[in-house]
Formats: sequence, C-alpha cells, structure tokens
Amino acid sequence: KPWFMPDDIPDVYMKITFGSSPQVWRTKTVQDNQFPVWNESKDYPLTGHNQVVSIQVYEDDDKKNEDPYYGDVRVTVDKVLLAGGIVQQEILSEGRGIGSFITIKCQLV
Repeated sequence: KPWFMPDDIPDVYMKITFGSSPQVWRTKTVQDNQFPVWNESKDYPLTGHNQVVSIQVYEDDDKKNEDPYYGDVRVTVDKVLLAGGIVQQEILSEGRGIGSFITIKCQLV
C-alpha cells in the first residue's frame, strides 16, 4: 500500500533493534519512492523465540535537526517463524495504524 501522497514522497529509513541487544541497525535511505524496498538483512543470535524485532521508521530530512518519526513495528521472532518466516505488520504511530505495512522475514541459519 502507498505510504505517502505523490506530491510529498519522503526519503525513508528504518532503525532496527533485536531482543535485548543495544546495537541499532540503520538501513540505507530509500529516496523518493512511494513503495520503498530495502532488501537488507542482518544476522542476530537467537536466544529465545520470544525475542522482539523492533523497527522505527523515519524520514531522512536534511533541513531539520531531528528526522521526523513516522511510526514503529514490534513483532516476536516466534510470530514470524510460526507464519512461515514472513509477516506483514502495519506501522503504528501513537498506537494507531497509519495504513502502511512492513514485511519482516526471519529464518534460522
């Protein structure tokens, strides 16, 4: 589904954390794309299926001191694995869906 109106297509990136790891992974910025695709992956050590993948979505805005925050997604690894390794989650802002979704994939290696 479209994230934004055609006349206001932002440059979007995500910050991702996994479980209790303090490491934050920042994706590349996808510029001027109404249907951004990252095709990026990261390996994390799995210590339990209840670990949470947290994703925060931002606009990369050079004009502002702080990049605008669009919303977030949180899902457990267990939920993703039980769904066959892939789920679509709606981005939430202040607890409400914004009508845009992120596809999350997990696999055991």
